[in-house]
Amino acid sequence: MIFAPPIIALLVIYALFIFLLSKKFTIDFFAEIGTLYMGLFLAYSIIPAFTFIFTKLNSNDSLALLLPNDADLVKHLWRHVLFAFFFSLGYLLYRGNNNLPQISILRQIKTSKKMLFFLIFVTLVCIIYLQILSAPVTNYYENFTRYDHLPWFLKKIASTFIRLKYGFYAIALTILFLNFNKFKFFIIFFIIIICTYEVSDSLGARIIALMILLQAICLYSLTVNKISLKRGMIYMLLLAILFTIIEIGREAGFNVKDAQSNVNNDGYRTATEFASVFYPGYHLYTERSKSSLPPKQFPMFFNDFISIFTFGDFDKWNPMAWYNRYYYPDAEVSPFTIGPIAESAIWGGEIDLAIRAFINGLFFAFLIRFFIKRADKFWVLVIYTYCFSTCILTMKYSVFYHLTPIVKTIIPTFIITWLFSKLIRRNPIKKDLEVVYLKANF
Repeated sequence: MIFAPPIIALLVIYALFIFLLSKKFTIDFFAEIGTLYMGLFLAYSIIPAFTFIFTKLNSNDSLALLLPNDADLVKHLWRHVLFAFFFSLGYLLYRGNNNLPQISILRQIKTSKKMLFFLIFVTLVCIIYLQILSAPVTNYYENFTRYDHLPWFLKKIASTFIRLKYGFYAIALTILFLNFNKFKFFIIFFIIIICTYEVSDSLGARIIALMILLQAICLYSLTVNKISLKRGMIYMLLLAILFTIIEIGREAGFNVKDAQSNVNNDGYRTATEFASVFYPGYHLYTERSKSSLPPKQFPMFFNDFISIFTFGDFDKWNPMAWYNRYYYPDAEVSPFTIGPIAESAIWGGEIDLAIRAFINGLFFAFLIRFFIKRADKFWVLVIYTYCFSTCILTMKYSVFYHLTPIVKTIIPTFIITWLFSKLIRRNPIKKDLEVVYLKANF
């Protein structure tokens, strides 16, 4: 019962959050970034708690190495409650009262097929380049070091192509859903192909597939038909089951017999992904309580803004790299991410945590207000749905995580797409939106 109060508090905060939002407007659960983020945060808080209650930590669990007691685990769960409360407060204060727009009228846009062919072509070029220069990948972790053997210049090109590929995915998906009646069967094929490719090529990484699926869900709800809560929950449950199966397969090297053996030996287990927020936060707060945190550099506090202007391998002031250097120096890649809760342990403790959560809520509320005001603009729709699909990364990395992909991923791909639209001089996207909107109103 010691775990019950923080779990109940999290559920009550989420219920009040939904209730207060519903008093202002009609909630679109699968297009409203705040409700998705809070729902995911609930899962990343409560699922680890149920793991503590119903299973015993074994020697394979990283958390077991910290020798936690129930009181300390509960105390950290209350930090999750603190984060949920102040995020909700910030979001509710700035969200406004406007419904998300239903822009299904834009399905009729006659976007040039040349634009889609171009996006698919340049995406294939990126994939082929990345495959040619990649080192052999025999396990999941080698996926993260597959370009480390390259000279500096080629490595930077690979990094750029990876970002461009993700940006072209987002733009192509948006164009397809804005022409849903024309491409509804191709959309299914497109999503299956790119999700299968991303999971298989990385030998089990699921985050890109999740981003693609979440963006597709958001676009469908905004441009085609609003997804009901019941239907959406079924989809999310099936997705959780699928991703858990992928993780079990990944840990067994996708060997069916080994996977069965692991499940039989471990019994009930949850995907380790759900511990990715809880573990580093608990660990660093434990270190903080003992005054044994490693020395830190002040620029680490501003890494969200510094990373906009640097390449990914510049990790001098990256909190995740700092954590890896001091606690996992022999690991080829960082085994854990450092999110807002863990970062607050490095700096100001619980007060810092409350401020970060409040700013997080304000920032997401700003995104949705920005979208509602400019929903008829194609580039705004892409940015909002991309941020919606990647909001989970905020709790795993940092409050202003989205600044870097917007600047480094979305804007460059927009520029390339815009230049191509000018080159073909036929049905530029912005003109299409305006013409169809006027015709529909007329």
